[in-house]
Amino acid sequence: MIITKTFHTERFIEELQTRGSFPSKIECNDGNIYVVKHSQIGNNYKQLINEYIAAHLAKLIGLRIPDFALIRINPEIFSDKAKFERGKPKGLGFGSKFLEGTIKEFLSNTEYRELKKITNKPLERDFTAICIFDLWLRNSDRSINNCNLLIQETTKSINLVAIDHVSIFAELNYLKLDNEKNELPPIGDTLIYHDFFSEMYYDNGIFFNKIKEELLQSVYELPEDSISEIVESVPEEWHLSSEQKEKITDFIIYRKKVIGSQINSVLKDAGF
Repeated sequence: MIITKTFHTERFIEELQTRGSFPSKIECNDGNIYVVKHSQIGNNYKQLINEYIAAHLAKLIGLRIPDFALIRINPEIFSDKAKFERGKPKGLGFGSKFLEGTIKEFLSNTEYRELKKITNKPLERDFTAICIFDLWLRNSDRSINNCNLLIQETTKSINLVAIDHVSIFAELNYLKLDNEKNELPPIGDTLIYHDFFSEMYYDNGIFFNKIKEELLQSVYELPEDSISEIVESVPEEWHLSSEQKEKITDFIIYRKKVIGSQINSVLKDAGF
């Protein structure tokens, strides 16, 4: 059974001027701060649905993402003077827990060797898992110039944390997902083309294939019932129809079966 914790908003901090979704930074009744995405006055439930599905799938295969929750938004926490780019948040939102430690953005010039110097923790698995995850779900919004990836440095380790999955399913209408079942990302539209991946690939030699195959196996072995359960558990408040749920489930299950050939094809095109 899929259980997603629900918290209530208590204190509005600020709206974040990120491209596209304009989430709000809000403290909730569990004592934690969340980056909360909302429906933008009922105009965009898709971004919430995509984040929800991606978060649960990422958790099942061990991809590192922020802890997440459903957030019940109390409109009374916003002052009358507060201005919002996409309307005042309301209803049920999706919240990503604000990360602890020192947070840096993973950029187009982030170097594998430089990052590896300051951590004993293997970075290869995290980075490769992100590349596989994006190919599997056809994430069209993680590329060299827009990595949507954070470097979290704590007293114990350095982690690569994937964020922002509103553009999985290639941003398509759910009823048209059949058109994307076998599609590969455009050249350059995946972190496999990042110099970080190239450095990592050649630094690990034959061990890269072992890492890749272990990660692919975690996707292959994901039960179809678990995928269906995740999609079926999308909150009713986000207005996802039975037909749309069926299309989404079929897409995810089909692509998990072909992800191995997909990533090998992209690796070949990228020169590996």
